[in-house]
Amino acid sequence: MFRQNVAINGYLCWAVRILKNPVSTITETLEQNSTIHNEVIKGKNLDNSGIYKRFFETVRKNKESKDNLGEEVLAICLHILSHMPGKADGKFCIITDDKGAASKIDSLFKKTAAQHKGKKIIIFSTPKLVQVLYREHILETKEYIQTILSTGIKENIVVLGTRIFDIRSREISI
Repeated sequence: MFRQNVAINGYLCWAVRILKNPVSTITETLEQNSTIHNEVIKGKNLDNSGIYKRFFETVRKNKESKDNLGEEVLAICLHILSHMPGKADGKFCIITDDKGAASKIDSLFKKTAAQHKGKKIIIFSTPKLVQVLYREHILETKEYIQTILSTGIKENIVVLGTRIFDIRSREISI
């Protein structure tokens, strides 16, 4: 018999188990709260419909300045969303210039076994998005490219590439 709460709570459990690391607000919360630890890490009481609310509210209360909680929660939510029913070959495209967020998302999906990944997650930074749009001939003028780049980035952009006389790829600052 399919039990919806068990399946839905299972997605949260797997995402947290895979993402959690020794130094994080989520790990600290799990260590301080035995109820949430038992539900999310040990997988107990998965029929309960309040696990999501309890987990996210409690973790949010432990938010500290300059921690990675936002990036971790975003990665967990994307992992859960990737399992929502729908088109089998669907994709989610995330556009972020936050390297910490991109790293957490990428790490979670790399650590997830292929059969449990759900839909594909593609992560674009603003420069990478512009590069893809240029290659696809969607953006063709310098003015459009500069407008998009100046909207997403406030500092110099560093990309890996080659110039006309380069033999190997190197960092190029724009």
